[in-house]
Amino acid sequence: MKTMNLFNKLCLGLFLLIPSLLTAQISEIQIGLEGGGGIRSLYGNRYLAETGKLGLGHTVGVFGQFSLSDRFALRTSVSFERKGFSQKGKIVDPLGVLIGEVQDFQNLDYLTLPIMGRFTFGESVQFFFNTGPYLGALLKYEQITKVTGQAEFNFQFTDQFNRLDLGWATGIGMQIPIGTNLMISTELRNHLGLLNISSVPVIDDKSIKTLSSYLLVGLGYRFTR
Repeated sequence: MKTMNLFNKLCLGLFLLIPSLLTAQISEIQIGLEGGGGIRSLYGNRYLAETGKLGLGHTVGVFGQFSLSDRFALRTSVSFERKGFSQKGKIVDPLGVLIGEVQDFQNLDYLTLPIMGRFTFGESVQFFFNTGPYLGALLKYEQITKVTGQAEFNFQFTDQFNRLDLGWATGIGMQIPIGTNLMISTELRNHLGLLNISSVPVIDDKSIKTLSSYLLVGLGYRFTR
């Protein structure tokens, strides 16, 4: 609850900051939607390195962009993001005969707030690079286990994880104008978690950290001054 309160305060602070940004030297404001899919994993200890597999993830949210010059802007968003990883294994009887296969999906659902600087190059078609920190608030952790020929099992262990994730976001992409005010963009975005998200001891006194990469598609509307 404390982490969610912190996240809510940061979102409120960002919202209250908007009027100040509007009175600053801002030449253009963009608001819109963005989302996409990609790969996700966890890292930080020997067990994850040996058994963890890349899984599929997705994200969707709303963004705001505030241009301070023709080449530099502040970019932020509030997005739902699914992180985690997957595992595959086999079940055998005492004689070593294969009984079935097991697949585990470790789903960590976050509300993510990045605050990045965006550097833009080009005229009509623009290329960009953004980078900056992000804060994530854990909404739910769920483990889904699928066994061949048997029912699906769902477990929730949210209390075993810290509610706060802090990391660094980087991305490269391009945006293309559609008419006068609409902008469509594509971006390769990476989120590298820097905090140990486990609230319980980890093997070898190590850590569990998040890692995700997405191909994002965005549609924005720009307001110029």
